[in-house]
Amino acid sequence: MTTLSPLSDTLSRLPGVSVKTDGDFLRVTSDVHSLVNTVATTKDVVPNLRLANFFATDDRTENHTFGLWIVFAGDAEHVRLLLNVAISENELHYPTLSHLFVNSARFERDIYDMFGIIPDNHPELKPVNAHDHWPKNFYPLRKDVAWDAKVKPMPGARPYTFKRYEGEG
Repeated sequence: MTTLSPLSDTLSRLPGVSVKTDGDFLRVTSDVHSLVNTVATTKDVVPNLRLANFFATDDRTENHTFGLWIVFAGDAEHVRLLLNVAISENELHYPTLSHLFVNSARFERDIYDMFGIIPDNHPELKPVNAHDHWPKNFYPLRKDVAWDAKVKPMPGARPYTFKRYEGEG
């Protein structure tokens, strides 16, 4: 049994949310202020839903925003949902989803490291990829950073020892 239709009907009634059905796939757009309510409502309608992926895009050249993209899957219910939220390039904040999906905390930290978009009230917003040599306010997946940018170590940063692995495989 699919819960796609009840989910689509429920989400389309939320303020700041639009829903498009594409076969067995839902494409949902939410404004940033409706994000938590949209995700919580989705989880209420499909309790076994899992957050499968959460990533960002730099869309500033097209519309002066960054995009947050969240992929949800409910295997038993045959639900696939792609949620998109546009974040203004001047307001790089959104509410954390870590209280609804624990695994979102790690994705949110990655998004912060790579794009500088801040998940408000995150339980532990510390770097995942950015070690002490990483310059402040350097977000390598932003389009204004050259693909071959040379990163100078931060002055006074403690030496970072990379682990070396050897062996077969």
